[in-house]
Amino acid sequence: MSLIVFGTSVSPFVRKVRIVLTEKGLLYRHENVNVAKPPDGWRELSPLGKIPAFKDCDRALAGSSVICAYLERRFPMPPLYPSEPYDYARALWFEDYMDDGFAPLGRSKVFLPLIVEPLLAGKPEADVAAQEAAGKRSTRNSPHSGTISSASSATASFLSASASLSPILRSRTSM
Repeated sequence: MSLIVFGTSVSPFVRKVRIVLTEKGLLYRHENVNVAKPPDGWRELSPLGKIPAFKDCDRALAGSSVICAYLERRFPMPPLYPSEPYDYARALWFEDYMDDGFAPLGRSKVFLPLIVEPLLAGKPEADVAAQEAAGKRSTRNSPHSGTISSASSATASFLSASASLSPILRSRTSM
């Protein structure tokens, strides 16, 4: 089996896929892709030019939610989505909310100050005051703060540190 995730580790969408792979106990390879300077043939893997892209042997997919849905069907154990239809639909809604609703807000209010700016400044992480301020901004206006869903990989990907710094993901990733 040859599972490959393409994209940069600081992308919350790439991290979402990596979290699902890790939770399912699957070994995979991560290939860093900079969408500003993509490799030759990138549009064949990702027609819209976005990350992540994914390969399972000779099958290619793009888009974090599509990849996660594929992984759930291809590797059903352990299940990461509920089996009851309404709960399944709610999990998809939370995933969509995090991808399309929270992402624009989270990118500027949480992801950039806590992940990107410290990395660009050569720091391993943001200072505590910046983390606390971002945490208050990210949950203050959310109608779903405090709600836990099976779409937590989408949520966790925005709030976790860079996967390249995560010892759990490093230990479960094959090279």
